[in-house]
Amino acid sequence: MSTDRRIVLFDLFGVIARHQRPGALAEMAARCNAPADAFAEAYWACRRPYDAGQWSASE
Repeated sequence: MSTDRRIVLFDLFGVIARHQRPGALAEMAARCNAPADAFAEAYWACRRPYDAGQWSASE
């Protein structure tokens, strides 16, 4: 594949950004007064489009 654009690739997980520590999702769920399983399902459903740049933080 050829492109006229410059591309920068960042390796995040464990390189630039830290891995999510054990228990972090449960802590976030508790702060939202939400059941941990429902929170985790909603979190991961939104995470992929956010990480892909398809959604902004406010979305």
